[in-house]
Amino acid sequence: PQSLPSITLPGLSLVQQLLPGALGIALMSFTETIAAGRAFVAPVDPPINPDRELLATGAANLAGALFGSATIRWKRPVPKRAARPRSPMAAGLS
Repeated sequence: PQSLPSITLPGLSLVQQLLPGALGIALMSFTETIAAGRAFVAPVDPPINPDRELLATGAANLAGALFGSATIRWKRPVPKRAARPRSPMAAGLS
């Protein structure tokens, strides 16, 4: 191609097809964020506020979309922390 395609809005039928999956992904992402926050909170820290976590996650995703950032997933560190590893080798095994 000699140039990039023009920017267009998706059709309503495509939005209707993708919306349920997008909402499911958003719900799972929020659940994962809350779980990671609760796993890493120290006993002396204030309790996790889900509303503030959702707002912070949304703001970070919006900023990331504008500046091209990569997402961070907490799936590996949470079980690793729960297992309380005692050596640096645990980082390489996950």
